[in-house]
Amino acid sequence: MTVAWDVALCSPPHRTFSYGTPDYLPERSWAVGQRVMVPVGGSVRMGVIVGSLDGERQGERKLKPLAWPLDQELLLSKDVLELVRHLAKRQMAPEGLVLSSVLPKALRAGAVHFALRDGDTVSKIRLDHILRASPSELAVYGQAWLDGLLTPVIAERADRRNATYVLLRDPPWDLRPGAKRQLAVLEYLFTHGCASRERISQEWQADAAASESRNPDRVLADLVRKGLIQESPGLDASVDILPAQPQPQECAGTTTMEHALTAEQTEAFAVLQADLEQAVREKKGLVRLVHGITGSGKTLLYLRLARAALAMGKSVLLLAPEVALSAQLWTEVSRNFPDVPKHWYHGYLNPGAKLAVFRAARHQATPRIVVGTRSALFLPFADLGLIILDEEHDASYKQDEGFMYQAKEVAYFRINQQGGLMLLGSATPDVKTFHAADQGEIARVTLRKRISRCQLPEIGLVDMRRESRSDPLSTVCRAELESALERKEQAMFLLNRRGFAPLVSCLDCGTAPKCPRCEVGLTYHKAWERLLCHYCGYTHLFPCNCAQCGGTRFLPMGEGTEGLEEYLGNMVASSQAIVRLDRDSTRRKGRMESILETFAQGRAQIMVGTQMLSKGHHFPNVTLVVAVDGDVGLNLPDYRAAEKTFQLLVQLAGRAGRGERPGRVLIQTRNPEHPCWEHIRTGNYEAFFSQELERRRKFAYPPFVKLAMIRLSYPREWERGADVVTQAGEHLLREGARLGLRVLGPAPAPLSLLNGRKRIQCLVKAMSWLELRDVYSSLQTILPRSSPFRSSLDLDPVNML
Repeated sequence: MTVAWDVALCSPPHRTFSYGTPDYLPERSWAVGQRVMVPVGGSVRMGVIVGSLDGERQGERKLKPLAWPLDQELLLSKDVLELVRHLAKRQMAPEGLVLSSVLPKALRAGAVHFALRDGDTVSKIRLDHILRASPSELAVYGQAWLDGLLTPVIAERADRRNATYVLLRDPPWDLRPGAKRQLAVLEYLFTHGCASRERISQEWQADAAASESRNPDRVLADLVRKGLIQESPGLDASVDILPAQPQPQECAGTTTMEHALTAEQTEAFAVLQADLEQAVREKKGLVRLVHGITGSGKTLLYLRLARAALAMGKSVLLLAPEVALSAQLWTEVSRNFPDVPKHWYHGYLNPGAKLAVFRAARHQATPRIVVGTRSALFLPFADLGLIILDEEHDASYKQDEGFMYQAKEVAYFRINQQGGLMLLGSATPDVKTFHAADQGEIARVTLRKRISRCQLPEIGLVDMRRESRSDPLSTVCRAELESALERKEQAMFLLNRRGFAPLVSCLDCGTAPKCPRCEVGLTYHKAWERLLCHYCGYTHLFPCNCAQCGGTRFLPMGEGTEGLEEYLGNMVASSQAIVRLDRDSTRRKGRMESILETFAQGRAQIMVGTQMLSKGHHFPNVTLVVAVDGDVGLNLPDYRAAEKTFQLLVQLAGRAGRGERPGRVLIQTRNPEHPCWEHIRTGNYEAFFSQELERRRKFAYPPFVKLAMIRLSYPREWERGADVVTQAGEHLLREGARLGLRVLGPAPAPLSLLNGRKRIQCLVKAMSWLELRDVYSSLQTILPRSSPFRSSLDLDPVNML
């Protein structure tokens, strides 16, 4: 008979502890997968039961009893729990940390109260009141729980503690000079976007300027009253998460399933539909790569397959790497499946909306479509039959902070659990994915033609070594822009640097202002009159005095998207409108939709942006696309640098010539001899793949080895840090030699100081993931405990900085 339970905490330290069964609730009240409250030290915390112990395994240990259950119907399915255990083992992470990523915030709430129904009367009872009750009262509460008269309440009404705040106006702000606390809140929201009251409060209490008051509510209320920020309910489970049917103007360039398939699409759909039917019938997972050039109609295949899956009684998960791209897919799904239950699930939903989708996936039997980002993979579907990852090559499918995981691996595990088809779609697949297809490990479907009569654009290189260094655009690019505008056509300019200028230099002493927490140059944002660190969010008013010599004269160096926008504005006629699409211009709610709509309707002729503009957009009147600095990604210390550059620029080229008029793409470079340019010019992925694969084989990089990044960090003021790093490095080299692994490092990370912490990294190459986990596990045995030193294991790293 079960007498004890293993509970994984969903908050730090995320450890798993064992607890006994309390006297006031029978054993049948508890189950694996149930959320429970448990005593930890002097507090009561929320966790999930992840296992049970019989009397023999429990031994003679005297265990604290569980405090109280939170679920009368389990929200975590058996499949999700199995996934949690798999990821915890693979990533060497505590199960509680994985669960904190799986469960929506509303289901991890620390403050819990209950509703007790007695006839027509409902009273509110706090958990601490129940736990302080006498044995006889506990028995009454226990019986009420068993009878369904005592139920947990998950913050059903919004209050200020759960509120979320959003910035409404960009700087400069009209505040009196002494309003330091208001300015501190605005600066925080400016650099972090929306934030919860809880998060603002944490920053508030750590801020010396706010030390006289530990509560930010008055300042927040003042800013709301002034119209500078907006307060939104942080939790409202009654929120309708389904937006209204998209309006016709929002659907420009959308796909309709009634469109006739081309011969190439028809052949591809027949193959994929047969795969789907086989996978569902045999209850096994199948993985297929859909390799189609830009404009080849992959989205139409996705929608047709979704309809086929729904007809089989299976739910569909359609993923995009970023929220903006998922919004486009959501529009397609809303238009083509008006009567099918559907949800849009992503990281920016409020907690109540996330909870509603989570419950619907768990308890509602009707097949449905969920469009979302990587976090949607953790929804507890019982009938999942089709998972589609569009733009599968995108680095955003990797979660590389906190609990690290690769969405493609999670999707693979889930589709094998339930049996169904997993599609990986891209015009420029991940080299590892294409290699798996090339080796016959997964099947491949190829679309080589655009669905319209338009041809792929002509791609040309511009040698910037022959151009003026003071001018961001070459002579040919300026001439092509003027010609396009004369023909009433549109142009797009890619520059993967935000701000007005990436650096400013003091004209008196040559010093460039640096972030005090990261020691990287501060980017100048002219419109905001700020210098900004793009890594930690530190800001400084500008103009300012030079920290080295006190001078006040500075020279902006280089261009960012804001600077390029100004340059183009000075170059073209005032009647030619320009829009900018980057993180800064879209941080406020609704701004991205507004910018895209303005450009789609022809009310702007030029779009400037970062890589956000290269993905998935359909603007038929765009005939000119310019990569202002094509070299920007090639020089990064990353073995994927060429691959990422190829993917970005081929995707960018796909934005040109999608209408009746031919398109042209110009790539400005100071390194025209680089071998990747020829493959980008021809759009020949197979040739690029062969060349890249040979390079990786020569230097032993994936897919020929398993790769891990071990990151070490410590506060820069910690005196023991360097010694611990030395010990860790010696241990890794010794263990690597013993196990036959190749260890590169330890060495300072390219970003060697971030947020006040020194960062060191070590690359380890092995032939199996188990060997990498073993070497990292051995490292943990020699690192100091209860110290500010941190280590992390990143399997198959995407971020090499």
